[in-house]
Amino acid sequence: MPEPQIRYVRTEDGVSIAYITIGDGPLVLYCSSQFLSMQHLLNDPPEDAWIGQLGDGVRQTLFDYAGIGASQRDVSDFSLGAQLRATEAVATRMPGAAFTLVGFGAGSLVAAVYATCHPDRVRELVCLSPRPSIITDRLVATMRDDWSLARRRLAGWAYPESVSTQRWFGNAARESMTPEVAAAYCEELLRTEAKEIYRRIPVPTLFCVGSAGQDREDALVLASLVPDCRVATVSNMGDGVASAVLEFMGVAVSGVNPTPAKSDNTHRTVIILFTDIVDSTALTERMGDAVFREKARDLDVELRRIIAEAGGTTIDAKTLGDGVLATFPAASQGIGAATRCAAAGGH
Repeated sequence: MPEPQIRYVRTEDGVSIAYITIGDGPLVLYCSSQFLSMQHLLNDPPEDAWIGQLGDGVRQTLFDYAGIGASQRDVSDFSLGAQLRATEAVATRMPGAAFTLVGFGAGSLVAAVYATCHPDRVRELVCLSPRPSIITDRLVATMRDDWSLARRRLAGWAYPESVSTQRWFGNAARESMTPEVAAAYCEELLRTEAKEIYRRIPVPTLFCVGSAGQDREDALVLASLVPDCRVATVSNMGDGVASAVLEFMGVAVSGVNPTPAKSDNTHRTVIILFTDIVDSTALTERMGDAVFREKARDLDVELRRIIAEAGGTTIDAKTLGDGVLATFPAASQGIGAATRCAAAGGH
C-alpha cells in the first residue's frame, strides 16, 4: 500500500489531530481502539487486518487520537468529550453529506456518541468488538507498573493464535503511545456508562462480535439496547469482518478484495431478544423479596423453555440481572418467542 499523506486538523479547543485518507468509493471514517497509531495499522499490519481487506473499494479516513502516533502528544485531556472533539474535527474534512462510521474496541463507544450527536452525518454505524473484556482496573494498574507485560496481555487477547502478530502488536503499541496515555484512555472507558449511550443510537447499526466468550456476551447485551441493530458473528477481528462491513454498507464484495470467509458460517445475521421484569423494585417491595425471587426464578425457567422451543439460544451474561437475552437465526422465530414470553410474563 503506498504511503498516504498525513494531514492535520485542530479540534475546537486547539488540539492538533493527524489523519490520513486512502482508497476511493463510499466514505468510511474509522475510530480506532486507541492502542495503535494509524501508520502502524496501514504500514505494517498483520495479515488478517480487516482495514487492508476492504481494499480500494471504499474511501477510508483514519486518525490518531490526542497523545497517540502523529497527533499532538503534549496533552492531558483523554476524556470521552476530548475523543468526540477529535472525531468531530476529522469529520469536518470528510467530503459529502454522510458516511459510514466504524469503531473498534473502545473506539466503538466514541463512534456511538458521535452518531448520536450527528445523525445527519452518519449513514450507518459499525461497532467491532464493542466491549473488550480485557480492559479492567487491574490492566490499567499493570500499564503503569509494567507496560511491557500489559502490552503482552493486550496482544494475547487481540491475537490469541499468532505469536508473530502478538509481537507486532506489542512493538506497535509501544511506539504508538506512552503507558500513561494508554492507562488514561482505558480509565475513561471504565468510568463511562455505555448502556445509556448505546440506547440512544439513532442510525442503523452493525455489531461484529466473536463466536464465543465474555466479549461476545457483553456485546450482545449492548446490541439488544440499540434500536436498529444487526449482529455479525466472525471468527476473529480479521476473518469475515470486511465482508460483513461491506455487505452492511451495500457495497458489492466482488468490487474489492476482502479475504474470503473460511466457511459459510463465518458471519451471519442474528436476531436478538431481550426480556426484563418491569418495575422489579416496586414489585419486590409489594410482594416481599422471598416471594418475588421465587416468582422470578419460575419465570426465568419458563422463558428459557419458550426460547428453546422457538429455536433460540439463551445467552448467560452476568450483567443481565432479572433479564433474559437470547438469539435466533430468523426474525419469525424471535417474534414468535417474544409474543409467548410477553404472555408468560403477564400471568
